[in-house]
Amino acid sequence: MSKLKLELVGGDEIYPSQEFLDSREDDVPTKQLATFELLTGKETVTFHVQEVGAALQSIDDWWHVTHGNDFYQLLRNTKSWIETKTASQTIHKLCLC
Repeated sequence: MSKLKLELVGGDEIYPSQEFLDSREDDVPTKQLATFELLTGKETVTFHVQEVGAALQSIDDWWHVTHGNDFYQLLRNTKSWIETKTASQTIHKLCLC
């Protein structure tokens, strides 16, 4: 069985999601990026949940379940992880203002 290996170099481009459009202009499919409206009223490009999920699954392949640090085990143990970090006072507060 073949395996695909993908190596990314710093500065590689990541393209935002595109909306599915069932229309054509001059018999050519049109392209429209997925967008999200910010609190300021401006629009920015965004990623669909499927694209983010695929990225997480790809990253999760880097860590094996036997090591206990794969994404889904970390997610399952979130409460314990937060309690441990809170007790050790190593959580840095983040404000997305």
